[in-house]
Amino acid sequence: SVSYRFETAFFRRNIPVPPQRINSSSITLMRFAVMDCGLIGLMPRSLVRQQLHSGALRELDIEELRFEYVVLTAAAKL
Repeated sequence: SVSYRFETAFFRRNIPVPPQRINSSSITLMRFAVMDCGLIGLMPRSLVRQQLHSGALRELDIEELRFEYVVLTAAAKL
């Protein structure tokens, strides 16, 4: 699971897991939590590309937290 991989990345580096946790499918909420509240979040790079480019957000280069997502649908549904 994403939560397990997130926690494992911290444990393997002997870094305390952040105590505040939000599990949400809302990109708006996650962006607010990261940018305005200083939390760490997992978001699709494509949705924060502008903030990364401007320096408003910084990507943490952690191997365990690299995800490859593919969006699928049945061919007949298109």
